[in-house]
Amino acid sequence: GVPNVGGDVYFDSGYDENCLVNVIAIGLAEEDQIISSRVPEEAHTEPYDIIIVGKPTDLSGLGGATLASRILDSERSESIGAVQLHDPFLKRVLVEATRKLLAQVRTSGLKIGFKDLGAGGISCAVSEMAGASGFGAEIDLNRVHVAIEGMEAFAIACSETQERYCLAVPTSFSPSVLRIFNEEYELPHIYRGARASVVGRVTDDGIFRVKHDGKVVVDVAVDLIIRAVEYDRPAKPRERPGRRQIQLHDINIEDLAMQLISSISIASKHYVYRHYDCEVKGMAVLRPGEADACVIAIPGTPFGIATTVDGNPRISKIDPYLGGAWAVVESVGNLACVGAVPIAITDCLNFGNPEDPCVMYDFNETVRGIGEAARALKPYGSDEPLPVVSGNVSFYNESSSGKAIPPSPIVGCYGVLDDYSVAPSLNFKQEASEIILIGKGHGGLGGSALLALLGRDDEGEPPQLDFEARRGALYATTEIVRTGKVLACHDISDGGLFVTLAEMCIGGRGVARVGAEVKLESGSFEQLLEFLFAEDGGFVIECNAELLPQVEQICNSHRADYIHIGKTTSGGYLEIIWNGGSLKIELGQLKSLWFDSLRGKVT
Repeated sequence: GVPNVGGDVYFDSGYDENCLVNVIAIGLAEEDQIISSRVPEEAHTEPYDIIIVGKPTDLSGLGGATLASRILDSERSESIGAVQLHDPFLKRVLVEATRKLLAQVRTSGLKIGFKDLGAGGISCAVSEMAGASGFGAEIDLNRVHVAIEGMEAFAIACSETQERYCLAVPTSFSPSVLRIFNEEYELPHIYRGARASVVGRVTDDGIFRVKHDGKVVVDVAVDLIIRAVEYDRPAKPRERPGRRQIQLHDINIEDLAMQLISSISIASKHYVYRHYDCEVKGMAVLRPGEADACVIAIPGTPFGIATTVDGNPRISKIDPYLGGAWAVVESVGNLACVGAVPIAITDCLNFGNPEDPCVMYDFNETVRGIGEAARALKPYGSDEPLPVVSGNVSFYNESSSGKAIPPSPIVGCYGVLDDYSVAPSLNFKQEASEIILIGKGHGGLGGSALLALLGRDDEGEPPQLDFEARRGALYATTEIVRTGKVLACHDISDGGLFVTLAEMCIGGRGVARVGAEVKLESGSFEQLLEFLFAEDGGFVIECNAELLPQVEQICNSHRADYIHIGKTTSGGYLEIIWNGGSLKIELGQLKSLWFDSLRGKVT
């Protein structure tokens, strides 16, 4: 099986008619054994076959890509066939057979191309593999194994049936491929009609040619298919009402804190992720909820991989540029909390109808924000930008009522630890430790969970980004954690500093054993609210008192702002003191509000 090693959950009325599920998968590969999804250059000097492996092509998934580019209408029923039907058991057999095939390929030194069939089916997979290397291809649809007799040519060529692969292999190696899938792993006996079939050949003319019943039904340059179509959509910013100044004078901070910690946006999501298995393969070091990023061990080594997925549609609704940038900032910050150095990010960019100039503007600004953040937040110890190695764009997330989702950039980040044993969880560990806040906040309650709770999303500005200051705090936190000087570490995000401290007292598993006393220097009441609830980044760490000078030295070396804000306690409460007031909540009450609230709100 595959372990589920993290994720994120957001609620917003904009998703009521268009729920989003973005799934990201990572794997390990030997660098010198990576198989490309393109026809190898060797096809210039020897004949290569095109082989389709897996489930027989049927009508499931026909028009799936078209469906994804259509505004949903609850009255339409003809889209049912556009939904692909999966078969996890067949996929498992395919994976094991492919493992055997690739082992033989590596041993023999052969060069092959390999691609999963996705949107557009055989037509897209074959043309993309050939076009990536400047080749053409010739396909005979009568040689494709199908589930239904008499299927039309366009259906065979474009159906998006699941559990299928496309291979480009030397003709001399084709019998071995057929033997592995059809005889050794017995695909025809596992699923009716499943098999490996040679369906065509690679050509040198750059033409994608498709035959059916002895007739040529497609004869077009590959480049015309994969590169020629471009859109230059008009884009314009939305007309937004003037940002009203936030007026929060008549607010009881204690009541507000209680409501916030139990709100659907902030409450623990363990009710969701506990349904998934994070222990498959037995490599979990830090599990979902235990830290800002999940950490899994690489067997037989001290190395670990850290993963996180982030995005905040509340910010994106106000400023799509900042929404994209903050998604990157949050993801790399989560890795810093466990001492991981980011290697790459991927993104899932979800929007409404791009034919709406405002949606197109949101998309453009989001991409700009992600790009600038990736260039500014270079990985710790590197002079190169953070690469965006993959991703997808999902448009037309809009219903016939005209309601579209908010701009929703979801960023996944992957990092590496030299020693996974130093990665701390987020919960406070012992009494009398020092609590340090690293990073200078830039205020701004716009886009915060606080204003969402109050129903005042149209007020305020989101926190601005100072990439240089953010980089210093990021590097300092990473180094402090990697040197083993941290007992706990948690970044400031949803709910601000108050929620960060509360979660560190409660812990991802709801143990709630160690409390904290924190003192804040605040000016006006508005400044206090920003200090407590603004989601402007930064890190809170717990360390032993004797290590405090070393922590300060590391912060100074990276020009990172830091302040000592308090100590951990055994008193069974979280207390926050400021000029003229205080907030004191028992840990048991905090746990009940945060750990158990979501179940009562979600059915």
